[in-house]
Amino acid sequence: MLGLKFRRQQPVAGFIVDFYCASGRLALELDGGVHDDASRRNWDAERDSALARLGIRVVRVRNEEATRETIERCLRSALLLDR
Repeated sequence: MLGLKFRRQQPVAGFIVDFYCASGRLALELDGGVHDDASRRNWDAERDSALARLGIRVVRVRNEEATRETIERCLRSALLLDR
């Protein structure tokens, strides 16, 4: 996708991310309803912060919004933040 190579269910810094692009230091998470729970949202925020401290950007997309177009738009936005 967008010329980037992603690995699925990749261990990164002690966490398993849904998809990981090593060259872009980018984690793509597809979130379902389980992520709506308050305790899960807190855990996700802590996990995202831990990954960010290591220079890894986390992009989250809801399962019901996960079309190719949506994911590409989110990835482009994440990649443009560093330019």
